[in-house]
Amino acid sequence: KNLTQEESVHLENWPEQLAISSQSAQILVHMEEVRKIVEKVHGLRKEAGIPLRQPLAGVEIENSKYHFYDYLGLLASELNLNVQGIIISSGDGELKIDLDTNLTPELKAAGEVREWMRKIQDERKNLGTARDERINVTLPDWPKDLEQEIKQKGLIDTLTKGEFKVERLK
Repeated sequence: KNLTQEESVHLENWPEQLAISSQSAQILVHMEEVRKIVEKVHGLRKEAGIPLRQPLAGVEIENSKYHFYDYLGLLASELNLNVQGIIISSGDGELKIDLDTNLTPELKAAGEVREWMRKIQDERKNLGTARDERINVTLPDWPKDLEQEIKQKGLIDTLTKGEFKVERLK
C-alpha cells in the first residue's frame, strides 16, 4: 500500500519501460559480450581446475564480431589478470578463448595471498571486527616477499607463523 497507494502492489500492472538511447543500447550489447567472455573464461578455469582467485598470466580472445575494447579494464578485473595479459586477435566469427595456464611462482604466490586474505576476512567477520579495526594473525606460511601487502590489506599489526588464527588486539 505504501508504494502505490492502492490496495496492493501485487495487483498493479508492470510499469512501462522507458525508451533507452541508442548509446545506452550499444553499451548493453557490449556488456552482454563482456559477460559471455567472462562466463566462457570461468568455464575454462573450472575445467582446468584453476580457482577464480588465482591470477592468470593471460588470455587470448579470438573474435571478429565482439566489440568490448572499451571494457578491457573491467574484463581484466573480472578475469583476475592484468590488462596487458589480454591478447585480442581476429577470428572467423566464433568466439574462441585460450587461457595461459602457466602459473609462475609469482602468480602462485599472488593466488596464495588472495586465498589467505579471503580466510582472514571471513574470520574477521566471524569475530565481528570493525572495518578499520587492526588485528593479529597467525598463518602456517605465506610468501615472504608479499608480507607487507598481506599486513596492509588485512589491517594486521602482527603476522606470526603457526596454526591459522585471527585475534583482536589486546
